Amino acid sequence: MNLFPANGSLKELDVDVLVLGLTSDFRDQPAFAELNSVMDDRLMQALDNGDLTFKPLKLTTFLQPSGLRCRLLIVVGLGEAAKSDAGLLYRAAAAAVKTAASTRNRHSIAFVGFNTASADALHSLRSAVAGSLT
Repeated sequence: MNLFPANGSLKELDVDVLVLGLTSDFRDQPAFAELNSVMDDRLMQALDNGDLTFKPLKLTTFLQPSGLRCRLLIVVGLGEAAKSDAGLLYRAAAAAVKTAASTRNRHSIAFVGFNTASADALHSLRSAVAGSLT
């Protein structure tokens, strides 16, 4: 299983699973804005309907999301942006990977909105993946 931070255009990202970490300041998240636009406002509609939330560890899945090349979009709540710590990110990544692992095609997983810019953050995500698959 390949795991990496999402870079560049999310619309063009060719992965099996895309995981979006959603915080309370989602309106300031460029990834949320891009995905919402590509998906014809479906993310905002899901938020308005209460189907999608930034509540910590709450998962929402979108199968074959319109406008995206991924087979599965998983949105995982990360809570208040200021309160998201490494432990929460680890548990959120593990929960998303467990959900992805229940699908057949899960060879590549890209994360966005998890602050994966640092090597330590990416190592924590990889550890979460390894731990969730055992």
